[in-house]
Amino acid sequence: MHVHTHTHTERERQRQTDRQFSDLCCIIAVFDQGTPRMSSSASIIIVVLDVNDNPPQFERMMYAATVSEALPIGASVGSVYATSRDTGINAKISYSVIAGNEQDNFKINENTGKCCVHLCVLNYKLFVFSSSYSGGILMPTGAVFRWIVL
Repeated sequence: MHVHTHTHTERERQRQTDRQFSDLCCIIAVFDQGTPRMSSSASIIIVVLDVNDNPPQFERMMYAATVSEALPIGASVGSVYATSRDTGINAKISYSVIAGNEQDNFKINENTGKCCVHLCVLNYKLFVFSSSYSGGILMPTGAVFRWIVL
């Protein structure tokens, strides 16, 4: 049996396989040595699985809101939003405040990015962190959320 392969260019073969580009499709042909020569072919689709290779990206790097000092506890003061080019569990993003909230005046929903008043409201600049985590790899990014109290 002789296997004849049709391949991409050398440069494409050397490119690292990445799920964000596409799955791979190949056609395999086999030929016998008889007379008349007989052949058959089959298509093979190779599904490239995702790895956590893209950090989350915030929709904006700076978020701002103007809020009343009379806001009740639990009131929403805004939301941050990030996305990931990864898929599945690798695209799951969690949010946390990493600086500027030392008095615990705000809470951020780790799943949605919604920020709420937890104690009294003053002028604040919070540094918000988003991350996706899978397979032992942490992919972080950050943004700034600033509130001005009226």
